[in-house]
Amino acid sequence: MAALKSRKEAHPGWRWGVAGRLVGMLFGVVWAAAATSHWPQPAHTIAWATIALIVAVLATHVFRQGAQPGMEKPSPQQRRRGTRGFLLLLVAEVLAMNLAAMLLDRYHGLDYLMPAVAIIVGLHFLPMAPMLRLPVYRGAGLLMVACGIAAAAALATGVAVAPVLQAMELACALTLWGAVSQRSRHAG
Repeated sequence: MAALKSRKEAHPGWRWGVAGRLVGMLFGVVWAAAATSHWPQPAHTIAWATIALIVAVLATHVFRQGAQPGMEKPSPQQRRRGTRGFLLLLVAEVLAMNLAAMLLDRYHGLDYLMPAVAIIVGLHFLPMAPMLRLPVYRGAGLLMVACGIAAAAALATGVAVAPVLQAMELACALTLWGAVSQRSRHAG
């Protein structure tokens, strides 16, 4: 506990930097859960043991490293501007996902929902990269957009839906975990 307290004192933005990485890690779990939800035993159990190991390693790095180097606690004005920008991006992302779901449902294209979500989530990272001064988000966003486009293109050719979606969902999980890992490796 003393080590944790000293990191908070050394990095005033400690909580500010950790929260985003934990959210990214947890959304990686959501993508991995979607990918592995229909796997047969023992593959499903092995997959979840692997996911648990990845999360444990990433969480250890995140908590040990704390905030990124040079990451200072934002001023009240910066925090308001950043919070407003982040909330606008979040609302736009949720609205876009709901619109995609409604349109794809209406036109009998729900097989394309997860690729659409990957594209939307990836696009939401692109403005976040400069806003939060985290270039790794640009790469993560572009990778997720590419995964979504590739999956949608594969589905359009008539290939089996499940393997395409599982591959894309695992790629999205690994992308998010990679972004968390990159931020952790360059942290404090």
